[in-house]
Amino acid sequence: MVLAIFILLLLPGYVVVKHLWPRDEECGLPGMIGLSFLATLGLLSPFSIIGYALHLPVGALAAVCVLIVILAPIEITRQKWWRDAGKLMISGATIAMAFLLYDLVLSGRVGAYMFDDALVHLARIRHILNHGLNNTDPFVSPDHFFPMYHTNILYSLIAAISKLTGSDPIVVWSASLTWVKLLVASGAYYLAYTIFGRRWPAWAAAVFVIGVEGPVRFLIYPNKLAPFWLLPILCAFAAQVIAEGADWRRCLKLLIGSLVIGQLHGMYAVFAAMVIGPVLIGNAAFRLIRPSPSRLWPALCCATLAAGLAFAWISNSGFASTKSNTSSETTVAKASRTAADYARDEKRIEKLEDGRVQRKWGYGYFAHKAMRPWVLLIALGLTLITSRRRFAIAQAAIIATALLWLFTPTLCTIFMEAVRRPFILLRFESVFRISFYAVVPALAVFCLEKFLSGNIGGKDRDWCRAWSARWNRYAALRWPIEGVVCMIVLASIAPYKNYGKPEDKKSTGWERYVDKSRLPLDERMQRRDNLLKLRDALSSRIDAGAVVALSPRDTRSMFLPAVHDCRLVAPRAGSTGVSDLGRRRRDLAAIFTPATPMATREALLRKYDVEYYIGPDSMIPKAWVSSRSGLWPAANLTHLALPDSD
Repeated sequence: MVLAIFILLLLPGYVVVKHLWPRDEECGLPGMIGLSFLATLGLLSPFSIIGYALHLPVGALAAVCVLIVILAPIEITRQKWWRDAGKLMISGATIAMAFLLYDLVLSGRVGAYMFDDALVHLARIRHILNHGLNNTDPFVSPDHFFPMYHTNILYSLIAAISKLTGSDPIVVWSASLTWVKLLVASGAYYLAYTIFGRRWPAWAAAVFVIGVEGPVRFLIYPNKLAPFWLLPILCAFAAQVIAEGADWRRCLKLLIGSLVIGQLHGMYAVFAAMVIGPVLIGNAAFRLIRPSPSRLWPALCCATLAAGLAFAWISNSGFASTKSNTSSETTVAKASRTAADYARDEKRIEKLEDGRVQRKWGYGYFAHKAMRPWVLLIALGLTLITSRRRFAIAQAAIIATALLWLFTPTLCTIFMEAVRRPFILLRFESVFRISFYAVVPALAVFCLEKFLSGNIGGKDRDWCRAWSARWNRYAALRWPIEGVVCMIVLASIAPYKNYGKPEDKKSTGWERYVDKSRLPLDERMQRRDNLLKLRDALSSRIDAGAVVALSPRDTRSMFLPAVHDCRLVAPRAGSTGVSDLGRRRRDLAAIFTPATPMATREALLRKYDVEYYIGPDSMIPKAWVSSRSGLWPAANLTHLALPDSD
């Protein structure tokens, strides 16, 4: 049912693409899936943003989803586009699509990852479903601004689907992995098609990205979906502007892409502006000196990237406004920290003698043994001498800009001092990963296709005319050759990434992934079902919106807001906008410290309006107890009834 809703949501986006960018239908099925869903989110964005601003109920956004899904088939019928849609579906009947479908079936059987950071996302979605579209922290009371994923369109969409289907957000989250895999494949596919102009190389890119990222069950996270789906599509839009010129339609493309990626994850909107912005600025400067009536459009295309930056700016300004008051000495000390101070414990960042920093070549993605950066650079260089050099120039310029940000000490230092967290520099390297996925396997297949067709270097070659004639005459030959090529592409993944064996404690690995998919239903979905059982247990025992005190040492504390409408004194993670989070954690630790006097414990429980307590019974006198029930071993759920204060 959840997958059917996502498929129906393609229809409004398909109508938008047919009206505004009809030529894009030539890219094939995966590319149109990614573009159509992006266009649908573009349609929903104004309603989602207004809903967050006005705190509208989720039902309002769900109603909009239903309305556009109803109107889309009417417009498709009026324009007689069903035949085009049928041809598009037929174009997906390839050997490569069989590999993708295999992974989609596995994804549907194992479901999305349900622990760690997923609990933060589930808590936000549940908070939105219960309290309407809002940007408040789901873990603590009273309300605080939630800067990490504010105005998030993925959260609002999953909440709307939960509302429409009557399913719990846990079920919708788990079932969404199948759809997310299609979007991830569509991102690499569309970028490869834009660069090489052929479907076969684009299919190779889609197979490669699924081969590498397929076993990753947390691709549904916004910080995974944004770089692997939206960032390559934005790079493709930039390539179209540079290679074919800009107009209002391409400007609108970039605007929608930037708006959606900003709502999905503001950090990647910043990354897109950092690597795509300078390239578009350079293109705009080049075209300004030429007497063309459309020479201002490239500059306007660059300005559209500000739509995504607005969400990142709100995150930072909102976070700054919720910081706790500190002394002036502390503020000065923090302001005086250098980039080298921030990167002190990060071995992948080199600290120079003059205080500047730069990324080290030889660690992580840039490790010498893997040779991935060199393979990518060589592939880009070879692409520049093909007939698609105009499109390749854009991607090469994007990679060059990304390298400058990391390996130029001055720029890297500015970057580090702006973000203040070394791991963000490592997230920035996703630009290289998506480029590798879209360029390297696609180039190999592009060259093979040219070789088989006898068209090498843009000319027909006499010495290869014999087999090219058979290739062009017998279309059936393409199917087995395509299958062999897909197998070669999949085999080439082995040296790219070393997957662990099933016994290794890793969240990736094809062997573990396939083995899990073969388990019986109750074993495959055990974690999802356990969360649903916990939801049922809590919903019948804890009042909606109540504050629960749970030991900071108990790793199960994050499960409570993820499965039920309740709040915590202090969460283990996620609440970056809570100004007094440190004090809350100290107070929570004091509540569960045996040496804490009862009077102090009572005062702390009153301070945070705690109604329920989970922990040892010895901490709570019988006079404070309204009722007790077992919840999990060594921890009863106590409904508090504190005595009236004097």
